[in-house]
Amino acid sequence: MGQTTQRPGSTPWLPSALLSFRRRAAAVISEYNYARRRLAQLRLAPAQYGGDHDRAPGTYPEFLLLTSGRLTREPSARDRASR
Repeated sequence: MGQTTQRPGSTPWLPSALLSFRRRAAAVISEYNYARRRLAQLRLAPAQYGGDHDRAPGTYPEFLLLTSGRLTREPSARDRASR
């Protein structure tokens, strides 16, 4: 009485909808965190304060200053292919 029988391996509608929502929310939050981190890197980059952004550095110390920011990690080929 009152018990519902389900086929083995099937999931009720509500839990699967909640899982789907949770995945989408996690993807949105992940994208927001990436954008926030990238924006901070671009704002704090020494090249932004140099003046001539299109000109190559004139001296080696100037080159070192312009590349002294945090290096960004490029995603692996597997991660790039999955997007």
